[in-house]
Amino acid sequence: MTLKRVKVQHNFGRIFLIGIAIFITIVLISLYLFRPPTITGPTTTTITTATQTTSTTQHQEFGNLVVAIKDKSQRVDVVGTLNELLLTITKVEVHFVDQSKNVNATGEWKSVFNGSKRVDLLTLTDLIGIVDQRELPAGKYTQVRLEVKDIVFNVSNTLLHVKNKRYDAKVTNSSGVPSGELRFVHPFNITASKTTLLTIDFDIQQSVKRTADGYMLKPVVKISQEILEKGQMPTNSIDI
Repeated sequence: MTLKRVKVQHNFGRIFLIGIAIFITIVLISLYLFRPPTITGPTTTTITTATQTTSTTQHQEFGNLVVAIKDKSQRVDVVGTLNELLLTITKVEVHFVDQSKNVNATGEWKSVFNGSKRVDLLTLTDLIGIVDQRELPAGKYTQVRLEVKDIVFNVSNTLLHVKNKRYDAKVTNSSGVPSGELRFVHPFNITASKTTLLTIDFDIQQSVKRTADGYMLKPVVKISQEILEKGQMPTNSIDI
């Protein structure tokens, strides 16, 4: 009887040690398999994504705008013959608004020309006079304005009465623009990577008015828009 009891106790000790070894092994495997992830990977990915998004938002496309003027070919019905109509242009601007806004939205004026150019409108009946061109943001524009320093009319064959005799004379009349600018409301678009030609066509027949002091200009114009390839200029055009 004594020998059998010793054998049972011995076997129980071995089983107890094996159980402890299995438990420790399971704990070690669990710690390895379920360890917490590091934060290096996710942090790097988030920063990269944010940078790409910011770069896309700041991208803006541009197109080339050419502003030109011409004179509708018609005879001017004034007393005498109008030989010259000299216009001195000092500034050209266009009004830009975001495409997401409507025509009445508040925008900003973009400069196309700033300097001084004098042109005889009567020489532009068959030609397009290029005032200037400028690379501008593509999108919607609503107005164009020209700052004008002065306007000069040269008229010959005007009959003057002196002591009941009539003499041919040449009259030069300089007329300023009351507001200092000619502003035209005309919505148009600048197309990205293209040349947009904006032509202001003066109808001299309707624009020149006779007054007690001479002549004055009340502009009647037609504004047209044409899309050209980038770098292309219109035919029959000259720089003024």
